[in-house]
Amino acid sequence: MYNKTTTVALYDTLGEDASRYVINQTEMITIACSKDLVHKIVDMKLKDDGMDEGEKKLFRLKYVICFEGECDIKDLENADKCGLKVFTFGEVIEQGKAHKEY
Repeated sequence: MYNKTTTVALYDTLGEDASRYVINQTEMITIACSKDLVHKIVDMKLKDDGMDEGEKKLFRLKYVICFEGECDIKDLENADKCGLKVFTFGEVIEQGKAHKEY
């Protein structure tokens, strides 16, 4: 709330269709997740990009922030293919410090 953001919980138990629905309904552009879920999100975005225009739900999704260090190189390559930028939490913190005004 301090940064004027809204948090939305996505659970593994929701399944892919429900997750796509939630991402679309909330107009989500960024997902922060654990390292093991980056692959699932990138895979979901790749599938979504291959769908017909009216069926796409993840077109707003642009960024993934990984809580646990570097991601698998294959996931990063696939993320690049579908227009996702993947950052580590540490990179986000460093960028915030670099842009912080005093």
